[in-house]
Amino acid sequence: MISETYLRSYGAIEKNYKKASLIFSVGSLQENYYQIIEGIVKLSFSGLDERDKTFKLLRKGECISLYSIFVEMPLLHNALTITDCSIMIMSKKCFFKMIM
Repeated sequence: MISETYLRSYGAIEKNYKKASLIFSVGSLQENYYQIIEGIVKLSFSGLDERDKTFKLLRKGECISLYSIFVEMPLLHNALTITDCSIMIMSKKCFFKMIM
C-alpha cells in the first residue's frame, strides 16, 4: 500500500464510486493506477458460457490490476465495485514518474 499523501503528491485524485459501478472493462487499456481507500472491488471475466466469473476480491489498501499498467495490451477482465468505494487514481505517466 502506498500512502494517500504520497500518491496525492504525485497527482493522484480520490474518486468515489457507487455500488455496482464499472471501473474498467475487458478490452480497455490500463491508463491509470488505482488504489482502494474504502470498499470492495471485484475482478471478473466472462467465460465461454458467458457467465460472470469472479477471480479476485480487493479491499482497502490494495491496488487494482497493477501488472496491467506495465503492458500495452487490452485488459482481460472487468473491475466492478461491490460496495460504495473511494479509490485513489493516478495517471500512468504520473505513476511512472513516482516509481522512478
